[in-house]
Amino acid sequence: TGLFSFAWFDEVVATLFAWFVFIGAGALWREREHFAIRLLGDRLGDGAAGRATAILIAAIGAGFSLALLFFGSSYVGRVTATTPVLGLPQSWAYACLPIGGAIMTVYALRDLWQSILRTRPAETAD
Repeated sequence: TGLFSFAWFDEVVATLFAWFVFIGAGALWREREHFAIRLLGDRLGDGAAGRATAILIAAIGAGFSLALLFFGSSYVGRVTATTPVLGLPQSWAYACLPIGGAIMTVYALRDLWQSILRTRPAETAD
């Protein structure tokens, strides 16, 4: 490995990719563009069953994002390793887990609250 070695490149790319994925997931959740299967909710409509389904789905999303926040924080707190080439704390790379989880939790709780209040987000024109 010489002065102009690219051994560090894999570390940087992998870390940036993870950060882009988790921060991007939070941005998608904000815009309600995250992956969702709406078949059941669409079939049930606006009645009591449809409302209950919307609340359940929003609660599951909030539970997932809270778990990501909690377990991601726990994991980051336990990591003591450093990256092999650059020698940076590996916890910096893994910090995208609780940060992305926190962002998703904010919007998941918003969606849950709106489901409870029976409000629907305004449809956006494509």
